Amino acid sequence: MRKLTVLPLALAGTFAGPISGGTSTKAPVPLPIAVVEPAQTPNYYQWFAGATGGYLLDNECEFFSAHVGTDMPYQLWGWDTAAFLEIGYFGCDFSETVTGFNTREEPPGEECDEYDKYSKKGPCDDEPGDGGGGPDNEGPRTDTTRISYDLDIIPITLNYKLERQISENLSFYWGLGAGVAIIDLDAKGGGDDETTTFFAQGFAGVLYNVNPDFELFTGTRVVYFDDPSFRVDGVDVDPDLEEVDAVVEAGLRFNF
Repeated sequence: MRKLTVLPLALAGTFAGPISGGTSTKAPVPLPIAVVEPAQTPNYYQWFAGATGGYLLDNECEFFSAHVGTDMPYQLWGWDTAAFLEIGYFGCDFSETVTGFNTREEPPGEECDEYDKYSKKGPCDDEPGDGGGGPDNEGPRTDTTRISYDLDIIPITLNYKLERQISENLSFYWGLGAGVAIIDLDAKGGGDDETTTFFAQGFAGVLYNVNPDFELFTGTRVVYFDDPSFRVDGVDVDPDLEEVDAVVEAGLRFNF
């Protein structure tokens, strides 16, 4: 906004002699002088986008994420503030001992072509779990076995970041975020399931400003998600997943 400052009128002379019957000696009145002060540039929201890569330590999962957000035009306790949306990905491999998976490909005998592969009683069984199943007395089995599976965890969070400069190009940052995690289990050999749980994180690190438009950063984050449970082909699967874990990461960010 422009500010207009009007200087007071200056009279450069006095009246001399009578107004009538004489010549006026009144000096010309100078026009008001407008002094234009430069307008202050407002602090706008500045948008940014970036990506990170890292490793989930206890669960031994690879981690990647992308985020987009804005720097805010105000401070909190002397810290610069920002808010951003982040979508991440954790890729994990697990194995687990479970009970309920059939360990026979086919039961013996033509009369046992159809059976419930997740119960101990098949069409050839006399009683549940009696070991029946035709001439050789072997029906479908549901022994305890060890399965392997992949877990794909996709957290979606809203985050609030505080940042303070500690040298000309170096800053320290920390923040919090919360949202949901979409977790997909894919059993190797067949079967999958998906669930959604609560997800939260806290993060901190250092940031280097390469130039006003580009930043590099590294840090750590502590993540939490509710313990997920799955049911794959009628069998309950509870992954041995640490609910609280730490991530080491590095990333980059572009400012617009």
